[in-house]
Amino acid sequence: MELRTVLSELALVAGFSDEEIEALAQTLWEEQYPDGHVFVREGQTASKSDYAMHIILDGKVLVTVQRPGEAGIGIVRLMEEGDIFGLAGLVDHGPRSATCRSAGPVRTASLSRSAFDLLFRSDTSLGAHFQFIVARQLAKDLRMVNRQLKDALNQGMADAVAAGIVSL
Repeated sequence: MELRTVLSELALVAGFSDEEIEALAQTLWEEQYPDGHVFVREGQTASKSDYAMHIILDGKVLVTVQRPGEAGIGIVRLMEEGDIFGLAGLVDHGPRSATCRSAGPVRTASLSRSAFDLLFRSDTSLGAHFQFIVARQLAKDLRMVNRQLKDALNQGMADAVAAGIVSL
């Protein structure tokens, strides 16, 4: 199936015109990855040209982080078709905040750093729609992290009450 057709079926591009979907499809490259492929590794830094944003077309990607002071990892989330990852690195060029690894075969459409810059700075309707995708994804990620932080704080408080360290 053509990338344009696959993209048009994703909620991610709802509201895009056929011409905008076609233009977006032309800026992306499509690849298949085997089970266990590491897209990015937590703490990894790269040159600006090495960063890319990935849209999952088929398959799942597991996002994990090292737990401070522990040998194990924590699962942040399991991403599926239509989800985006690698966006924060494109925006701020910072070290990767998590490890993203394929959980089974995965097919992605990816956007390079240079194409991201062109789309983001574009005065076209595609540029505006793309900026909305970026803002929506970053807001979604922030809400997820806030929810996880709240859950961790609540669990820590519950543990402290149970241990008699804190009384309510």
